[in-house]
Amino acid sequence: MNITIREEAGRTLLLGAWKPPDEKHPYKPHLEMARFAACIKQDGRRADWWTFVLHPEMQQALAKWPHFYVYQEKEVRWRYHVIDYAPPGPDGIHSPWPDAPEEPLTLLPTIGARIVKTWFLVDAVDMLNPPITNRELQLLDGRPLLRAPRNGFVLCRLKSPILKRAP
Repeated sequence: MNITIREEAGRTLLLGAWKPPDEKHPYKPHLEMARFAACIKQDGRRADWWTFVLHPEMQQALAKWPHFYVYQEKEVRWRYHVIDYAPPGPDGIHSPWPDAPEEPLTLLPTIGARIVKTWFLVDAVDMLNPPITNRELQLLDGRPLLRAPRNGFVLCRLKSPILKRAP
């Protein structure tokens, strides 16, 4: 029997929920991520903004495993390779990499937080196949990840490192 182990086995994973800015914007996650990946392929890297604060323990996890997992619709289907990040500023920040193309700020939510609190400089986007479902994840304290992180990022681990078993 062949056993495949997920690359993420034993690692602390940084997750963030990717949601539509508001009801007025058409939102198709796979098309948006495909566009984002195509931009990276063309430009070599891309600055991506988030309205969440990247707390010190999350910065440490990212330093040890430079991947950011995008949580959408009860699963993680996409993973960024992060080559740099900008921690939060007191009043929000603009991209700290003026030579790197950035995601348009016009997509900032029209309600709630309108300030960019974290920038990731990304040089690759991987599609996880199969995706990691929320049933496969647990918080660092062992509790299950029942729903998308709300109003921030979350650190978690895989419950089991086994991806699939084949005869």
